[in-house]
Amino acid sequence: MPAHPYRPIELPDGSLRCQNHHLEACTECGVDYSFMRDILRHGRAASHSDFTTSDSSSAVGDPSESETANEDEDLGFGSDGERPVGEYCGIVTVPPTSHVPRKDMPVEQSQRPSRWTFGRRGAIQNPVRRFTPPNSSDIPTALFVPQVWYQHKPRFVRRSNYQEILIYTDGACLSNGGADPRAGCSFIFHPCAPNANVGFRLELKGPDNQVHPQTSNRAELRAAIAALQFRAWDGEGFTRIVIATDSEYTVLGVTERVWNWEKNGWLTAKGTPVQNRDLWEALRDEVFKWETRGVRVMFWLIPREQNLAADTLAKEAAAKLEVNSHYSPIYGVMV
Repeated sequence: MPAHPYRPIELPDGSLRCQNHHLEACTECGVDYSFMRDILRHGRAASHSDFTTSDSSSAVGDPSESETANEDEDLGFGSDGERPVGEYCGIVTVPPTSHVPRKDMPVEQSQRPSRWTFGRRGAIQNPVRRFTPPNSSDIPTALFVPQVWYQHKPRFVRRSNYQEILIYTDGACLSNGGADPRAGCSFIFHPCAPNANVGFRLELKGPDNQVHPQTSNRAELRAAIAALQFRAWDGEGFTRIVIATDSEYTVLGVTERVWNWEKNGWLTAKGTPVQNRDLWEALRDEVFKWETRGVRVMFWLIPREQNLAADTLAKEAAAKLEVNSHYSPIYGVMV
């Protein structure tokens, strides 16, 4: 008899995952089994035989579950999932030199400790929102590689921290400042499913329900907002989200200026009203939301030539004739 769709599966370590997607916290099924970490960590016996599936072959376990404690120590995992920068573990011996999504992208199996090394996360205190690479010459392909795990599909994951994801974002505007401007937004998160990555026209109205001009600056802000809203990234096991963009406007604004603007009543240093306030507030709120959930959000200013895939997708989106009037979140399902 098939397992009930809302009953969890039990992994060898005693933790639970949803039956349909094998996620610990799944927004699609409306379940959160992270409480089992506390039970297991404190050694309390918990019987959930009434909920486990009778078909053990349907349970997809963490491939590292069979590793011993000594093997975990050899991998050098820290309390927050870090490994020494530069260490490369997995099935791909040579990481790809380009992150332009393609179906034959080499993907490694993420290696993780066989037991949780951290407890429930609290809100981020005194967050640092500007991403600074270990070396000034580091580029995204040197720090992040395509990885897959049973809890998430292929993603750009930090080589030295399996809990850190990279998402490329960009915005573009055809005839920017002209008579008929059309803006497009994009974000790249899936290394080997080009069609899964998202490009869309900038809506005519902003989150304040007012009509705003189509500009590249608005498109760049909107792309970052959409990327953060798209998935329950913490449900995939990530505790750090790095937004990589070539938009200095976005990076300097969200990491430095927006907090001063807010204190000054949304006036610039010159005393003029801040442009695109509606999107700045929306982006601020998304960052706050993730930080409240214990997830760091950081912004990395990268050269344009390292963001070509997102740039191309944003321009393709800007060329679309169909555009939504109303601002609305974009959610990804099974991607």
